[in-house]
Amino acid sequence: MRQCADRYMAELDNKLEHDDVHDTVSFWKTVNTRQHGSGSNLGGGIQCNGTTYRSREDIVDQWAKYFTDLYTPSNLHDFDAEWEHYVKQEVDETFRGLSPDQDVTVSPALVAECIKTLSKGKACGPDNITHEHLLYGKDIIAYHLSQLYTVMLRSGIIPD
Repeated sequence: MRQCADRYMAELDNKLEHDDVHDTVSFWKTVNTRQHGSGSNLGGGIQCNGTTYRSREDIVDQWAKYFTDLYTPSNLHDFDAEWEHYVKQEVDETFRGLSPDQDVTVSPALVAECIKTLSKGKACGPDNITHEHLLYGKDIIAYHLSQLYTVMLRSGIIPD
């Protein structure tokens, strides 16, 4: 029985190591399954680089570190500098072909329609604005956002 449980937890660890890259829903389902296991704590936690992380915060930190490392240029032998160069060229070429459109207008109605499609219960971004803030304030904020988006599109500048 213990070997079966160990094998199951090893499979979950392997899934987290290899399958979590593209699907956040699957990642958290696996994390929660791994943490709770079969009801017993068989060493609980997630192993990354030989260290076991048990708290949700530590797991999030490791996931963030993984993606930071993934998207940071590297001098490691397996870093693909040719691919980086290719992507930079494609992005530069794409942006060179863009020009601001002085006639574009974003309507408050369009902004309000987009806001209506937002799901409730989602985490806020670094600005601490949740979907609920936008949903409940859409009648007031839609006009102001439409003006902001219009200026951004006409000027070609997106503020930080």
